[in-house]
Amino acid sequence: MKSNQIIGLLAGIAAACALFLACDTNEESCLTDTDCPTGDVCEGEVCTPECVDSSTCSAGQICVSRPGGGAGNICQDDPNANNVNNSNNANNSNNLNNLNNVNNSTSYFLAEIRDTTGTECDGTDPGSDIIYVSLEEADGTILGFGALVDDGTTGDNNENNLGANLDGNPPGSTETCPDFNDGTVTALGCGGFVTVEFLDDLGQRVGGGSGQQIRVFEFGTQCATGTDTDEYDIYLCTDPSNTPGSCSINIGGGSGEIAATIP
Repeated sequence: MKSNQIIGLLAGIAAACALFLACDTNEESCLTDTDCPTGDVCEGEVCTPECVDSSTCSAGQICVSRPGGGAGNICQDDPNANNVNNSNNANNSNNLNNLNNVNNSTSYFLAEIRDTTGTECDGTDPGSDIIYVSLEEADGTILGFGALVDDGTTGDNNENNLGANLDGNPPGSTETCPDFNDGTVTALGCGGFVTVEFLDDLGQRVGGGSGQQIRVFEFGTQCATGTDTDEYDIYLCTDPSNTPGSCSINIGGGSGEIAATIP
């Protein structure tokens, strides 16, 4: 084939690619952030748009921390966005549930843990000592951990009621007892409480529904011998905005480690 014919053939292929975008995936591969254009970072070896908040992302996306642990945030598809392909809008209203909960008719986004230790709770006992609260499937699969939303600070001897350990992240271990300190335990005080929301491993709020369970791991007698038995109750909150008085559904309680099933 003559050289001018080869050049013409290559030019034709290039024109077809430019016209139909069939030769470009629109995803730039990368190894580091510096391989990407301004406004993008390298996440999963693909250049991905950075963001400040969800308002700077495309429709149907949210702004989240980088899963790979890099600095800054990236835009990703919102798992709770409306299904625009579903023509039956009556069955497709705004979905506030985690994907695991889409079949639940009701979701509870807040839980409240209240100390009920009683007369044995005094100046030497700081009430129930909460190590973590988790939202789980019935088989124990963890959907999220409790992050402090509100607390009652009027309980007696409430000096450990800081909530530093209730930050939505997994504790150091969900099976063993930690050292007792402000970073690992939140003491409710006599009659005190904490209200928590549940965050998944991406820091997104998730809700629980019927058949799932809320687990409370309390220091109590399971972690220290010779300690008075602390007791607490677990309540569900009907208003995800934490309106006072909405935490009114008692689903169980006791001492130590309790897993209460959502009705």
